[in-house]
Order: sequence, then C-alpha cells, then structure tokens
Amino acid sequence: MSLKTKRLIALGICLVLLAAAIFQNIRNNKDKAAGKDDDKKGLIVNDPDDYLDETILDAEEFFAGARLERESKRSLLVAECAAVIDDTESSEEEKVQAMELKDAIEMMIELESDMETAIKGRGYEEVIVELDEDGYIYVTVMAEELTEQEVMVLAGIAIDTTGATLDQIVVKNIS
Repeated sequence: MSLKTKRLIALGICLVLLAAAIFQNIRNNKDKAAGKDDDKKGLIVNDPDDYLDETILDAEEFFAGARLERESKRSLLVAECAAVIDDTESSEEEKVQAMELKDAIEMMIELESDMETAIKGRGYEEVIVELDEDGYIYVTVMAEELTEQEVMVLAGIAIDTTGATLDQIVVKNIS
C-alpha cells in the first residue's frame, strides 16, 4: 500500500470519528464533557468587532467569504471521502467509514441550509449558519442589533432543527 493511500486512510478515519462526534452531539442533545472551554458556551454577541476581521470591508463580503470558506472545507472533505471510496486498495471498512462521513457531512449541509432558509423567512436579508466539530451552532445574521427576543427566536430555530441545547448555540449579528 502506498504512502499516499495510508495517509488518505488515516485522514478518512480521523474524519469519520470527527463526523461521528458531531452527529452524536447534535442528534443526542448531549451535554458537553467536563472540562469544556467556558468561553465557548452559548454566546450572544452584539459587537461585531469581537469576531469580525478588520480586512472585511462590509457585511456582504463577510457573508460571501464565510459561505465560500464553509463550502470549500466541505467540498474538500467530501472529495477526500470519495478518494477513499474509489481507491481499490481501501478496505471495505475504510470505504464504509468514508461513506458514513460523507453522509454526515451532507446531513450537516442540509441542516445548515434548512436553518438559513427558516431564518431568512423571518426577514433577515443575509444569514450564515455553521455547525462545528464540537457540536456548536454559529448563527450570524445581518442586523444592526439583536434584541433578546430576536436572539431567542434564532436560537429556537437552531434547537428545532438540530435538537441542540441553548448552550451550544452562538448567535451573532453584523451590520
């Protein structure tokens, strides 16, 4: 087996484990393990300077860039899964793990899309939702400011869609 194949297999196994952890966190609505970072608890951010890179000129560029980066990451992961699945030297177990990871990624994409559609239906012009490997859901909307009620509505959409807990949801605004 070539070194490239071994690396792809190792990467595939790591990605499968990562996807399984994400899936389990979202679907089983589990609390985070002891020792989690307290600074990642569900946050409500009304100060874009806390997370907005200075090189981003405006909100529309932020959303376009974030969407592009998210899609790029996911495309790379799916391509890596496809490489393992198509590799004749991959074992059946490796192929199954790669297929499971690919399915988990596609489910994450669908959940993000569903939440974005629901939030846009609430009147927000721009929105991006991203699920991360730790089970957190980041919801960023274009708005001058968010009231507590608006934040709870946005968090409710994430909870209804994924089954996550409130402390796993981070709501941000960008104006």
